[in-house]
Amino acid sequence: MEISDKIFKAYDIRGMYPDQINEEAALRVGKAIVAYTSAKTVLVGRDVRLSTPKLANALTSGIMSMGANVVDMGEVSTPEFYFALGSHEEYGAGVMITASHNPKDDNGFKLEKADVVTIGAGSGMEQIKELAMNNKFDEREKGNYSQKNFIDEYISAVLAWAGNPDLSGLRAVVDFSNGMATVTMPEILDRTKCDWVGLCVNPDGTFPNHIADPMNEDARAHASR
Repeated sequence: MEISDKIFKAYDIRGMYPDQINEEAALRVGKAIVAYTSAKTVLVGRDVRLSTPKLANALTSGIMSMGANVVDMGEVSTPEFYFALGSHEEYGAGVMITASHNPKDDNGFKLEKADVVTIGAGSGMEQIKELAMNNKFDEREKGNYSQKNFIDEYISAVLAWAGNPDLSGLRAVVDFSNGMATVTMPEILDRTKCDWVGLCVNPDGTFPNHIADPMNEDARAHASR
């Protein structure tokens, strides 16, 4: 099965599922990031899009087929993924499965070297593309798979970075857009004593209320009604 060379962008790998981004692409990307970085352990996070579980399975299979271990964070926000990768030296690379604010039928991969060094145009994306398109890999003894939760560590770090603010007396309407911020932001807001009301709080990969893009006029209008 062939994959499209159009999915390799300046800052990530992205396209519509399954015509452009699919399990074959995910498998090859998993193999390519290990071949390129020589990572022994790869951290993987993912969003709530409906295509994400299938892509995650293929990606992790590719990573492990190259002899690297996978640590699966589960469904997380991209900032939490960056935090975990940058805070732990044992991860030689990381992949976040997400299409960010793009429409629900899109999906993709954000690729990172150790210490959250982005793989993009001029910093490794060309090599990842070549490896994935050629699809010639020397597979090794299968790596191991494990899961790890970073939520408590991440929330504590965010609050400490913000100076553990006391926002009592502040009232806010927060539109979570049915995205991954729903996993951590409610507790962060509660711990600041903010008086908040949430919209679109449940994670839902169909994004039933509006596109998960804060710059979209319809999305902003939803929070201001």
